[in-house]
Amino acid sequence: MTFVEIHEADVLYECIYSAFAGDKKLINKYHTKGDNLEECVRDTYNKILGTSREITLDWYAVLDEGKVIGYCVVSLAYGFLYSFGININFRQNFSDLMFSEISKMLNNNFSCILWSKNTRGINYLVRNGMKIVESDQEVTKLIKG
Repeated sequence: MTFVEIHEADVLYECIYSAFAGDKKLINKYHTKGDNLEECVRDTYNKILGTSREITLDWYAVLDEGKVIGYCVVSLAYGFLYSFGININFRQNFSDLMFSEISKMLNNNFSCILWSKNTRGINYLVRNGMKIVESDQEVTKLIKG
């Protein structure tokens, strides 16, 4: 698994699409907007672009043997994990490694805010050592370090 920094918005879109493709539960249960793959990808993409206008975000493609299998968006400047995803077909083999790489990138000291509806993502972060510090019906804030 390799993280490659990306700067082109269309590449970011492709990476998000690759991460979400085939994940019916994401579309039907965990994502906050959209009823289909395209809508979920577009919503995530637009949120990342919008936030990128406000704070510095670093975009990464996640690759396995040169093939895009996901994406990761962090703020190295603020120690913040903004958004991440890995294709459902690669999660079993790479999800723990992905978290480990993100942790290293952020010096094992970072926060993340997820939609509370995204219980799968929250549980993943907790399993990997993050702690919930605040939660309401809308969002859940987690920290590591």
